[in-house]
Parts: sequence; C-alpha cells; structure tokens
Amino acid sequence: MLYRILVGCLFLWHSAMMAQASDPFWLPSSLLVVSDTSQAYEVAEVQPTPQGGMEAFNKYLSKHLHVPPAYWGKEEIGCVSSFVKFIVEKDGTLSGFTPVTRGSATESPYPLLDQELIRVIRETSPWQPGRQGGQPVRVRMVVPVFIKLG
Repeated sequence: MLYRILVGCLFLWHSAMMAQASDPFWLPSSLLVVSDTSQAYEVAEVQPTPQGGMEAFNKYLSKHLHVPPAYWGKEEIGCVSSFVKFIVEKDGTLSGFTPVTRGSATESPYPLLDQELIRVIRETSPWQPGRQGGQPVRVRMVVPVFIKLG
C-alpha cells in the first residue's frame, strides 16, 4: 500500500513539474524578428559600421574630440570615460543620442565630455545601416571614449 502511495505521489509530482517546464523552443525576445519597425535592435545580423570602418572612426574621434576646458589641469582625476548611445537608422543617419549613466547614478559624471562626444559623432557621415534578414534595420549603438587627463 505504501508503495502505491509513493508511486502515486511521484507521478503527481512529475506531472506538476512537467506542466511548469518551459517551452524548449523559447528564444530571447532580442533574437526574434522585430515586427515593429520603429523598434531598434540591440544586435543585428550585420552590425552598423561607420564610413571607412571602426578604425577610421576611432581616428576621427581622436582627431576631432577636444577635452572641454573645464577638465584642463585636472590631472588628479586621471582617466575619464564617457559612453554615449545612439541609434543608427535604416538610412544610416544617427539619432537618439543620450549619455549612458553608470551604476545607480542618474546623470553622467562628465556631462561636458558627453556633450563633446555627441557633437563629434553627430558630425560623422552616415553609417552603413545594420541588417537583419537582408533588410536595413534600426540598431542601437554605444560608443565608449576613455581620455587620460594631464
């Protein structure tokens, strides 16, 4: 009798666990096709690239990005970083520039550097848009910049 009760409980437990099992074909939403064309991908099959490639873009940033005067002579700060996110549109134009905050901060610790980085990136020529399924799509990008002061 005890054997039958244990087998019955085991069967009920197994059935309950199987009912809660996740769908084995589940994919994260970031990997699914986006039907809303206004939504931006975080990652696309083909990522957007600046004209001339990333190496040319980095050289462009180095040449045109100027440390704001408010940070001149602040060697004690050491190395500062700025992160800006934006969207590469389907036609390669850039939009939606916002500084990226870190941790629990509500604003960037270097707002003047963020503004300068946004200014320089806005002035770049249109990018090659990202592609998903062979079609151009909007893709969100983040550009980090690290500057040693002094």
